[in-house]
Amino acid sequence: MLRQRLNMATFRMAAGFLVAPVVPGLIIAASVELLGSRDPLSAWYVELSAALGYPTALVLGIPAYWLTKRYTLTSLAAYAAIGALLGIAAYFGVFLPGLLVAPTNPDVWHAMGGSLAFMPAACLSGVVAATAFWLIARPDLQVQS
Repeated sequence: MLRQRLNMATFRMAAGFLVAPVVPGLIIAASVELLGSRDPLSAWYVELSAALGYPTALVLGIPAYWLTKRYTLTSLAAYAAIGALLGIAAYFGVFLPGLLVAPTNPDVWHAMGGSLAFMPAACLSGVVAATAFWLIARPDLQVQS
C-alpha cells in the first residue's frame, strides 16, 4: 500500500512538472478564444509559456520542489509564493542579459525600464504555474518517507 502511494506521488509530481509550465499560456489562449477575439497569437501564448516555463521548472522549480519537500512547506500559499519568485526569476532571465551585454548603453536601460511592465505578468504566471503544479502533485497529501 505504501509503495503504491509513493508511486502515485511520483507520477503526480512528474505530471505536474510536465503540465504546469504551460498552464499560464493555456489560460491566456483559452480566455482570448472564449472572448471571441480569434487572436492569431493564441498558439504563441502557449509556446511562450513553454519556452519560459520548462527551463524555469527544470533549473529552479525542481530544486524548489525538493526544498519544499525537505522543509515540509506543502501549503498552497507556500507554492504560490515560490511560484511568484520563480516568475520574477524567469523575467530577469529574459531581460537581464541585455544589461550584462551592454551595461553602459542608455538604450538598453530604457528598454529594461519599459520591460518592467511585464514583471507583474511574469509573477502572476509563476503563481498560476505553481498553483497548477500543486493541484496536480498535491504535495500536502504525500506520504513522508
